[in-house]
Amino acid sequence: FQAEDGIRDLVRSRGLGDVYKRQQQNLLYIRGRVASDVFVVDPATCGLVTAYQMRPAPAKGCYVESLDKFYCSDEASGLIDVINCSTDSLERTIFTPAWELGQPVYASGSNKLYYAAHTSSGGAILVVDCARDSFAAELPASGDMPATIVYNPTMDRIYRVGNAADSTVTVVDCAGDSVIARVPVGRSPNALACNPDSNRVYCASYRGDSMFVSAIDCAADSVMGTVFVRYGYYYGPELMCYVPSRDVVVCTTADTTVVVVDGAARQLLGTLPAGSASMFHVDGVSNKLYCLSLIHI
Repeated sequence: FQAEDGIRDLVRSRGLGDVYKRQQQNLLYIRGRVASDVFVVDPATCGLVTAYQMRPAPAKGCYVESLDKFYCSDEASGLIDVINCSTDSLERTIFTPAWELGQPVYASGSNKLYYAAHTSSGGAILVVDCARDSFAAELPASGDMPATIVYNPTMDRIYRVGNAADSTVTVVDCAGDSVIARVPVGRSPNALACNPDSNRVYCASYRGDSMFVSAIDCAADSVMGTVFVRYGYYYGPELMCYVPSRDVVVCTTADTTVVVVDGAARQLLGTLPAGSASMFHVDGVSNKLYCLSLIHI
């Protein structure tokens, strides 16, 4: 679990949305689900430290620990607010050409943020230079569904899927902000997870009535193995998570089942009922995987 990842909070009475943890001072940054605020909470006391007035419906956030800054975007404008966490103040606003921004991923090797986005030209990957807190580049990327991106620190590369009609994973070199490869993985690639230790990226895809998980060798930008995991048709993006202590990949499926795939042997280990999962969180200290699910009773 990295600082820039989010876990979903279910407290509805306060209109809360995603929660992001600031490791240096053990603070939580919580975006408003109803109100246009970002709340800063001390988890030790459950007390409100401060709140930032944002544009309506702040949607996505990313805390960058090395900079001690929180980047927050709303749902419709393509604007990114930068909060200086040391001073608890709104430092600046970054203007981008997007009308919709996805969840960002921080590339530590290049000190940049990457957003799956939609612009007037269509699907795109947007780049923000965190050293200058400014928009840096727009990379065209076709897409007809919500896109997913992951970062591989071993290669300093971004991997992206987001087109049901496409059968490839797009690979972006962060140093040059350029597309360097497209890896064929099968139709409707829709979820990604990265194991930087073995330099692999895992991708879930559907072919007809079957779901597969493929392992990509990031050094060669090629598929090194594919595992059949479940029967079922594609209905939307799945969730995928890598658990380093077990070297396994966990992924949701179309029938509300979670599958567990051995990352090294690349074979299916088992399945678990999980309801309609909306978020995974790996706790490395307790060696547990938490899954937020909606279960109909």
